[in-house]
Amino acid sequence: MPTAILSVHNKTGLLEFAQELTALGWNLLASGGTAKLLRDNNINVTEVADYTKSPELLGGRVKTLHPAIHGGLLARPTESDHNELLNLGWDYIDLVAVNLYPFEETIAKPNVTYADAIENIDIGGVTLIRAAAKITNASLSFAIPLIMPKCYPCCKMVKFLCDQKETCSQRLQVHGEL
Repeated sequence: MPTAILSVHNKTGLLEFAQELTALGWNLLASGGTAKLLRDNNINVTEVADYTKSPELLGGRVKTLHPAIHGGLLARPTESDHNELLNLGWDYIDLVAVNLYPFEETIAKPNVTYADAIENIDIGGVTLIRAAAKITNASLSFAIPLIMPKCYPCCKMVKFLCDQKETCSQRLQVHGEL
């Protein structure tokens, strides 16, 4: 069963997207606020803190920065990498749906404080995107990064890609058209 991690600030279209993924047989991981929204709408989800067995830290500043998450994204499609993940109780993560904190909107506010600006610099989201992009471009395996809510309706294509096991160049070509 493929796994998606959902960690989004802008939750537009998220419920429909998550419902479609679960209907297609995907496992969902999500960070705090995203997981709460899904649970409140009766969508089965595992909270990142439960998956990693590590709570969110520093008032929510550290949520997804954990080897269980990034190992699942960066593992190569080898038996040794997969066994290493499984021995730790983890598995591959096949899709990342993330959008970043609204830094530009925040700093454009007339009375924004330095502290507000600092809190809207996204670290974990950027790291998730980079990890998904690295494996997409580095091997015949892939993790699909979706960074805008307008990409969510393509989850049927995501299922097709995972089912068909086409070549890396085909995956990258389709990914580029998202």
